[in-house]
Formats: sequence, structure tokens, C-alpha cells
Amino acid sequence: MINLRIATDKDKELYRNLFNMYHNDLAPYCDDLTEVDEEGYYDKQAVDCYFNGDENIIPYVIIKNDKAVGVIVLTKPPYVKSGCDYCIQEFFVLNSFRGKNVAEEVCKQLTDKYTGKYCLIVLNKNTRAINFWRKFTDKYTSKMSEGKLDEQSIIMEFSI
Repeated sequence: MINLRIATDKDKELYRNLFNMYHNDLAPYCDDLTEVDEEGYYDKQAVDCYFNGDENIIPYVIIKNDKAVGVIVLTKPPYVKSGCDYCIQEFFVLNSFRGKNVAEEVCKQLTDKYTGKYCLIVLNKNTRAINFWRKFTDKYTSKMSEGKLDEQSIIMEFSI
């Protein structure tokens, strides 16, 4: 069973480490992730904004069998595109848990809890993520739209 737990300050180092793995996954698709610092981080401060107490930024730790297996960050206005209620800002599942319906179960739990219009941005070279979101929205929504955001990204919108 998968559980979502809102991250607290105690989870900041865990988040930082999982985020570094997430950044490593994104590096092939993103020109901004080309090198690490002297401690081996792509961006050690990247998670700090998720732990500032803002109620419109909700960082979750993904738990399976009492172990952290990933992270997901949900935001509400003003951190979403105009006209949307929520944005999935970041989403990472450890490689060993991919292809085992963990990501789908996480998104289903999240969208069951927070119903409304979602937007998310996906790097256009990240075909695995694009295919996941198309499959998820085909299964759980009646309509999903997508369009080019910029040279590196597409934006997807759907309602649940």
C-alpha cells in the first residue's frame, strides 16, 4: 500500500537527497542540470521553498512499506497557472518502484483528495513522463489538453 505523508522540517534532508536523484533523472532532458557542486548536489537549496510554511505549497513524501520511495509537490494559487486549482510541481519515484503502479496510485490518491483543475509542466524530451500523464488522464479524466509552453516544455491541463 502507498501512503502520502505531508513532509515536515524533519524530512528536509530526505527531500534534499531524493531531489538530487530526481535532478539526476531530469539531467538528460534539461540544459540547466549539467554539473553538481562540491558536495555532489545539482541544487542543494532546491527544496528550501517547500519548507517555508506556505500553506499553498504542499510537499509529500511517498511511503511504501514504511519506507520513503519518492516525493510529490502540489501547489495551489498563486503558484499555479491562471484558471487552474492545482499544479503538480515535482514528482519523483525511485527507479526500483517504477512500472509497479506506484506513480498511478500516488496521483489517484492526490487527485481524489484535491478535486479540481490541474496543470503540470513536463519536459518535452521526457517521453516517459508524458506517456504516464497521458495514460493517467485517459483513465481518470474525460479530457486533457496539452500544448507547447516553451522550447523545452509542454503544459498539460486536466480536471478531476
